[in-house]
Amino acid sequence: MAKILLVDDNALSCEVMEDVFKAWGHQVYKLFVGTGVYEFALKYKPDIVLLDVMLPGMNGFEVCKKLKEDAHTFPIPVIMLTVLDAVEDRIRAFDVGADAFITKPVNYNELKSMISSFLRRRENCRYFETRRAVVMSFLELIKFHNEDLYNHALKTAYYCEKIALLLNLSREKIEVLLDGAYLHDVGKLVERGKEHPEKGVEILKTLSMLNEIYPFIYSHHERMNGTGFPEKIKRESFTTELKILILVDEYLNLLGKEKDKKRTLDILGQKVKEGAFDENTYNALLQVLEDEEFWENLGIN
Repeated sequence: MAKILLVDDNALSCEVMEDVFKAWGHQVYKLFVGTGVYEFALKYKPDIVLLDVMLPGMNGFEVCKKLKEDAHTFPIPVIMLTVLDAVEDRIRAFDVGADAFITKPVNYNELKSMISSFLRRRENCRYFETRRAVVMSFLELIKFHNEDLYNHALKTAYYCEKIALLLNLSREKIEVLLDGAYLHDVGKLVERGKEHPEKGVEILKTLSMLNEIYPFIYSHHERMNGTGFPEKIKRESFTTELKILILVDEYLNLLGKEKDKKRTLDILGQKVKEGAFDENTYNALLQVLEDEEFWENLGIN
């Protein structure tokens, strides 16, 4: 049995879907406005959110974006539900982090299959969820210690996932990457200098469940041309996931210094030419940023 949060301002539609979900053996929560969905999800932790686009208060796109911006609600699958079938709406749904998209009138066979798929993924990823809980605890510690460091971790995870999806990484690899992105700077809790990667691994070394994310913590300042630290490793040692993390981390650090996106991308592009970062990953980042700019120009955040 799953806990499904159904958000739709159409009471009749809600009742019909609630009856169907209960017949499938699920527990159903209902909300009729976008305002308060994030707070509800944070408190009750539904397994799936079925979210209508056209909502009073906050629309579905805004709600989804808010859910996906918080590390605690980010893992919850969001299925966008709408009468609209335009390509632009689908693009926008995925751009704000939606996991799936289904149109009204609902094809319940399709929806049942979609829900079952997300639930199977949940069962297959119990180990990841256990690890994620530990990661989230450390992330809260980072937030308490330094909110700027916490915000950097969230932004890093956000862009890492966007790029990983464009590069067609498996969900399992993305989950490991996200945990690594959340904690890549955990060593800065005790050391702000060049030794923070080693300190990060020392902090977590007694937790064997975090073994898979050690490379992200230890090697996020390495460069593919061997100019990084602490080991000066070269191209053949880099996984696709590590290539993504080191690029995103560098982009955000440069952006913080330069305060100008174009200047930042020019510098980063030059470093790509010098072999420090992967060109395909850089191009995927450019695509993500181009998509963001497209929606910003339309007045959509």
